[in-house]
Amino acid sequence: LVRRCLKRAPDVLVVLACRSRSRGAAAIEVLVKEDPGWGPRTFLIECDTSSDDSVKKAAEELSQADAKFQKLSAIVNNAGIAYGSTKDILNVNVLGPKRVDDAFLPFLDMDAPGKPRIVQMSSGAAVRCVQSSSPDRRTQFMDTETTTWDAIVSVVDMVANDGELTKKELKKKHGIGAMKGVSDTAYGLSKALLNLYTAMRAKECGDKVRVNACSPGAIATDLFNSSAMAFIMRRIMSSPDAGTKSSLMLLFEEGDGKTGQFYHKTGQRRDFDKY
Repeated sequence: LVRRCLKRAPDVLVVLACRSRSRGAAAIEVLVKEDPGWGPRTFLIECDTSSDDSVKKAAEELSQADAKFQKLSAIVNNAGIAYGSTKDILNVNVLGPKRVDDAFLPFLDMDAPGKPRIVQMSSGAAVRCVQSSSPDRRTQFMDTETTTWDAIVSVVDMVANDGELTKKELKKKHGIGAMKGVSDTAYGLSKALLNLYTAMRAKECGDKVRVNACSPGAIATDLFNSSAMAFIMRRIMSSPDAGTKSSLMLLFEEGDGKTGQFYHKTGQRRDFDKY
């Protein structure tokens, strides 16, 4: 995505917020080998989205950067995990984007052309979760009008504090569905809650900031490194470059002009329970 953004226009600047500073620096090195002109257009900060302190320090680091990097046109919440403990998955995929948005919203340039944007990297797994949940849970996951952050956190806490449930146990005990396949139990739920948070944040921002979520599709990224089927999955999944269509549309194009929505990998808007 960073590469695609830099190629988009010569005036695009990118702040990379990476959990590992060394891996972030290595990524920039690869980019600069492709185009030396991209070096001055990138700035690296260290940011672990699972940690309140790390996100706050990242925002402080950005505040000390060259002024040209301090006025953001967009925030992209691209960090996510599909494997690990239920608590970790929900922390990174649900609480993490909220931490980042809270910390970096003050850097958004409200005079940015086409309005500043927030893009949440969601997944089709969110739709599968909603589709297979009980009627009451489905109604809750589709409530884009009255949902609150406290309501979202209550679901996170309820599931995170209930140990490592199987997908069948999650459905039986809490009425929460899950995507079939190799991802861990909480992954689909985490993305369903991320979509709901997107709608909530969009209502808070009103017409000042356009806030949307999108699915990149099934992409061969480090997200699946922990899977026993990682080798096979990487052979059948699309490349990261091919998964940027929806996110680039939300970042740079006018599109349908809506906010608080979820978009398919093709860039088409979808309901939270349809893919």
